[in-house]
Amino acid sequence: MTKYLVFVIGAPGSGKGSLCHKLRDDFGYSHLSIGDHLREMVASDSDTISKEVMNCIADNELLDITDLEPIMTRAINTLYSNGAKVVLLDGFPRELNQALHMEKCFRAPDLVLHLQCEEPLVHQRYLTRAIPGRNDTTDVFKKRYKEFVRLNSPILAEYNHRGILVTVDSSGDVNATYQKLLSALRETVLDPDRDN
Repeated sequence: MTKYLVFVIGAPGSGKGSLCHKLRDDFGYSHLSIGDHLREMVASDSDTISKEVMNCIADNELLDITDLEPIMTRAINTLYSNGAKVVLLDGFPRELNQALHMEKCFRAPDLVLHLQCEEPLVHQRYLTRAIPGRNDTTDVFKKRYKEFVRLNSPILAEYNHRGILVTVDSSGDVNATYQKLLSALRETVLDPDRDN
């Protein structure tokens, strides 16, 4: 059975989680939100990560890829072992060296979904969502958005060059954006009209 790995990237508030949930519900894809997974590990006081890593997660700091990669690899392999055919890796990579390290230690993505949305709209969405364990303020948003803009262009360039980047305008409501996403996926290995 072919197993697919999909990176899902976009600014905070661009709709990554909502769209991944719809793909999960409609097609049975597995959704792994890196941020949620890390916060769950902190909340459970997991002994698989160090106190230093826990502190970075709690402070919403970018983890060093040498700390992040084994956590993700373990989580993805668990999903594959439980029968996952497609894993949507939500919120990764946040910088290109993370992606390249992940490819070297684990595997390359089969597809990269990029959700594109302008700053005023993602800012509004960011402040109105309610995510347990998150302190979503304007200051936090500005810091994360600035980091996203600075680090995202090399990621897009790399995967566009490889021909596996799919960019979808996510400025509409979730249902309209989802239809755009499905249309875009029809031109990829994840064509929803084909039995993968």
